[in-house]
Amino acid sequence: MTHLQKYNERKMVRYVYNNMLHERQPILKWLAIAGLVPYANNRKRRYQQWQRIYTYIMLAANWSLTIYGIFEEPLGDEVLVSNYISVLVFLSQSIALTVCLVEVMSTYRLYFAFMQQTQRIVWLFQQRLHTGLCRWSLRRRQCLKYVCYSCIVYGCLPISMVVIWTKYYYGYFWYALGCILVLRTRCLMAVIYMDYIDFFMSHLNMKLRSVTNCRLTRDRLYLDVNYKMLESFDYLLQLKMVYGEIRKLTFMFDDLFGWSICALITVVFLDITINSYWTFLSLSKIFEFYFLYLTISTVFPLATATSYLCYAGENCKQQVSKYL
Repeated sequence: MTHLQKYNERKMVRYVYNNMLHERQPILKWLAIAGLVPYANNRKRRYQQWQRIYTYIMLAANWSLTIYGIFEEPLGDEVLVSNYISVLVFLSQSIALTVCLVEVMSTYRLYFAFMQQTQRIVWLFQQRLHTGLCRWSLRRRQCLKYVCYSCIVYGCLPISMVVIWTKYYYGYFWYALGCILVLRTRCLMAVIYMDYIDFFMSHLNMKLRSVTNCRLTRDRLYLDVNYKMLESFDYLLQLKMVYGEIRKLTFMFDDLFGWSICALITVVFLDITINSYWTFLSLSKIFEFYFLYLTISTVFPLATATSYLCYAGENCKQQVSKYL
């Protein structure tokens, strides 16, 4: 590759990257309020420092609210074990929030590098493999999935609010509401980013199947297919290069969301287990019957979020196993 080609490639990637950031800036600003994404790019270091200070203030406020809620809410002797369990869940949510926000603060530069890497892969598909990615059709299909996620995961919160507001409740829901929203949004972000990897790997596998079919089905040829290109050694090298770029993207994802996913899975399973325990207590008439509405409106969205996360991860694994 000549120096002029390398320069044009870098220029094209930078152009697409800047346009992509410009289009998504309104969404980025809203997520930056929760401390989940950097507000400014890597060239504006001062704004990133102010956002770190803002995130530290958020964490300090959250821990102050956590400590206040634990000492303010009385622990009844009749359900002392359940109260201690409730404190444990409350603390685990605050710890998970701290892990997520600290991980975001330490990966500001990597966040924009991930987005730039996705645009580089798109450019390689278009310029090196000579194929379109149909991104808009994918976005329409996945938009429905994200809407369903939001309706279930966030839509069940009003049910819990109504039950807690109208009935007697000795817990920490109001103190932990901010943690709940941020953690569930972080889970949604992980699903969206894994969908990027799954999307790229699925298209790479399609190109590999085209190369394989080109050699196996020589008796059925199509006029609109460039068989000379598909059979060339250079095309295999291009496929290998694209796979290497997608592999870099997966490493970036691990650095961006590794600790967050670990904290989210731990909190979700702990919360589901404890709410299942409270469900049995309600069925045994130790708790009031209205607690069933509260526990179900908590378990169902958490199970949905975990299922979405595991399904997205399994799809990525399946796509990689097809290549190997």
